[in-house]
Amino acid sequence: MDATIKRLQALFYWKSLNSDVRDFINKCDTCQRNKYDASTYPRLLRSLPIPEGVWTNVCIDFIEGLPKVKSEEVILVVVDRQSKSAHFMSLQHPYIAQIVVQFFMDHIFKLHGLPPTLTSICVLVWVVNIGHFSDPTHGGFLRGAIHYFKIAVALAVAAIPEGLPAVVTTCLALGTNDKTGTLTTNMMSVSKICVLHSLNNGPVASEYVVSGTTYAPEGFIFDSLRAQLEIPSQFPCLLHLAMCSALCNESVIQYNPDKRIYEKIGESTEVALRLLAEKIGLPGFDTMPSALNMLSKHERASYCNRYWESQFKKVSVLEFSRDRKMMSVLCSRKQMDIMFSKGAPESILSRCTNILCNDDGSTVPLSAHIRAQLEAKYSSFAGKETLRCLALALKRMPMGQQSLSFDDENELLLVNNCCSPFVNNCCSYFNNCG
Repeated sequence: MDATIKRLQALFYWKSLNSDVRDFINKCDTCQRNKYDASTYPRLLRSLPIPEGVWTNVCIDFIEGLPKVKSEEVILVVVDRQSKSAHFMSLQHPYIAQIVVQFFMDHIFKLHGLPPTLTSICVLVWVVNIGHFSDPTHGGFLRGAIHYFKIAVALAVAAIPEGLPAVVTTCLALGTNDKTGTLTTNMMSVSKICVLHSLNNGPVASEYVVSGTTYAPEGFIFDSLRAQLEIPSQFPCLLHLAMCSALCNESVIQYNPDKRIYEKIGESTEVALRLLAEKIGLPGFDTMPSALNMLSKHERASYCNRYWESQFKKVSVLEFSRDRKMMSVLCSRKQMDIMFSKGAPESILSRCTNILCNDDGSTVPLSAHIRAQLEAKYSSFAGKETLRCLALALKRMPMGQQSLSFDDENELLLVNNCCSPFVNNCCSYFNNCG
């Protein structure tokens, strides 16, 4: 500012020159964004040390503000400081630490290992707090040790991006059971389904078990007595579950003839739902799962999913968001507009007023008693069995609706991870929706 005033004084003069120049510079947007840095550094600048090996020191950055593609608009960039090789991963916004951890684990840690700088920070912070392990507020020495270990990892993550994989590694080592095949095969699949049966003495929640832990659409569904279901799609809840899994989905399953394996494109959770739709099959003897296995691998990869997508036309989509913890898609078919939703159990349950019964396809009010049964099932799945839980629901919408709003995600019919033969009387199910 002083230099500007002196230069102007050498060429011009007016009475309020100094104050006018100061006011102009203070109000000028360009000047505010392009000021030079007049701060002094405490010591000479030094370059960072050269890494001793590849992938022992990395840099992480996020590229934001990109056009949204399949609900993803952020690129996570991880660069090795020695070799300059990089990994690029797409994320949804807003992203949280757990999501970044998982991406780091899948794309960096599994390929290049853990940078050594993280271990020393974690151990140092943990050892310093050994004297506090026995604090009664933690409920025991072991709980205190685990508590401060979490703090150590958190500090390491805050200090250096290389610490992110340690969070997932620690959680898996302490107590994760591989019930869905995520760890042993690096593939996620549905292993259990919770449905509601309408009995004489009242509604009762029960379970189905699903076999198969790979991306191959091969597997069977067993009831609570461990009897295999020959035609799973004849059960109302299972059929509607297949519909919702196929339509409220943006992933793809395909067969790679060169590698002779089934591959996925998209989120693992959505791929698991695609596979479930294939294992449930379609109504009719010729399209039950055992008959579908006679198809070629290329045709079998998404046969049932393609059928449901041909029966319904997608009209509008409400993308998944962290605050709602759910997504919805509006579909139309033969004078019917239906919204299918999927998301976290607590989010879906709070928006449902009715529930579909697996015995006869009837709908009953979602009472406090039924809600408590379902919440207990979900707690058991997520707690004791360490499974990831999703709930699915649907809603009959007014004819001709072309878009969805957040207000539409209320008064839903809970499918509860299940579905009914899509025949003529299917309309009666939707007429009973909220």
